[in-house]
Amino acid sequence: SIPAKEVLVVSPQVYFPQDPGLDAHTDLWWGEVNMKPGTDSNETNNLRTPWYWGGGTGVNGEGPTLFEAVDAMVSTLLDSNKYPNIQRVVVVGHSAGGQFVQRYALFSTLPPVISVHYYVANPSSLMYLDSTRPVLFPTTHPCSFCDPETIMRTKYTFHIPPASTTSCSNSYNAHGYGIEGARFSAGKEEAIRGSVEVYARRRVTYLAGTGDTCDKMKLVGLGCCEKVASSQKNEDYNLDEDRRGEHWEIDDK
Repeated sequence: SIPAKEVLVVSPQVYFPQDPGLDAHTDLWWGEVNMKPGTDSNETNNLRTPWYWGGGTGVNGEGPTLFEAVDAMVSTLLDSNKYPNIQRVVVVGHSAGGQFVQRYALFSTLPPVISVHYYVANPSSLMYLDSTRPVLFPTTHPCSFCDPETIMRTKYTFHIPPASTTSCSNSYNAHGYGIEGARFSAGKEEAIRGSVEVYARRRVTYLAGTGDTCDKMKLVGLGCCEKVASSQKNEDYNLDEDRRGEHWEIDDK
């Protein structure tokens, strides 16, 4: 183990207009439009991209993103002239922070280096790397079926969801849910391929707590695409485990 006195912990401050301590003239802050995803009708709108998916700062979401801010932080930490003794940088996030870290690993402009490791912990959704999704088992299964250890042992087939099975077949792959709709790649094949190739070279570990199981009540009131993402929450890990070979672990907490 590493002694605590040898670890430097830094974190970005995500401000919203109502937060105490915010100086709107000097601090970066996110407007109300960037607090949560948009609805099915406008979720591809840049102004409804939440901060943890790369939404921009300012009233209209047109300012710098958290991706850019963390790029600057990591780049500074990797500067051997400023921090000559740093051996490793760990970017870690839980829940909404986990959503951020997975997408940040995809769209960071920094080159993949062995000294930077990304930990994605218990996100409620992940961005898929193509337009296919796992074919899930019938929802009549007991909720305990969503236990991460059970899912880790389950093999899934992947298909493009037919229109007959979901009411959001035209938007399920929009920004935040699928890379082909990501605004950072603008739907351009070369940019998408580049993001996926760089992502595959990064050190990414997915963490799922054994207590983070299916919660059917949480699905009530969610939009179509959010239901697709949330009901597949832990199944999502299998996309990268089966397709990309990333490391994912069970945390017994």
